[in-house]
Amino acid sequence: MNVAIEGAPILRWTAPARLLAGDGQLSLDPFTLHAGQWLLLRPEQEVLGPDLAVAIARVLATLDPPASGELALFGRDPNALSYLELFQLRARLALIPGSGGLLASRTLRENIALPISVHAGLSHAAEWTLVTGILQRFGLEDAADLYPHAVSGSTRLRTCFARATALTPELYIVEGAGEFVSETHVGLSWTRLAEARPQQRAALVVCVSRHDTDFETWFRGQGGTVMQYRLHSESERAEGART
Repeated sequence: MNVAIEGAPILRWTAPARLLAGDGQLSLDPFTLHAGQWLLLRPEQEVLGPDLAVAIARVLATLDPPASGELALFGRDPNALSYLELFQLRARLALIPGSGGLLASRTLRENIALPISVHAGLSHAAEWTLVTGILQRFGLEDAADLYPHAVSGSTRLRTCFARATALTPELYIVEGAGEFVSETHVGLSWTRLAEARPQQRAALVVCVSRHDTDFETWFRGQGGTVMQYRLHSESERAEGART
């Protein structure tokens, strides 16, 4: 799917851009993402730890600050926003975690309903109807009343995707290691995102920690772009600290 570039960018990442990742540091070239565009961020090296993909996703979702560089979401600097403004901005994006991400004390239905309850202000009946439709689209209706510990890892991930679509966000940010992407790239979750893309025109960033040829082939077939990030060596970090 080729996407025409229209309007102001949804996400803009400006150089010099470095992110902290555990005890290390990684860099990411500048990029701009408009409505409907898909971007896959993968490591330059063959295999890196999954925490690096998580570090990138958290920075792009405004949960952690970058070590350097500037992030703009929907034309705004997150660091310049009040708590309420940042809360409203985050309601326009959805972070899909590669692991965890569901509340253990709530059923799958209740987990999906949570962002709707917080942001949408619907009646109970309208909320129930909306959540039921989401459960059906993602093949989760039979597990709706189960708790996360009672279902498989793939079902939990599918629930995270389903919950992310609840408010029809303008930006999806998917975090996870290569194993996460490998497990789901031909699955129902990715199919549903691709199906909704022409109507919703949501932008998408996928952050992974290793190469996955099958997924990259599928992703490029959807008109997506692939970019690399790199982990800095000890000597490079020392040199950067001196300068």
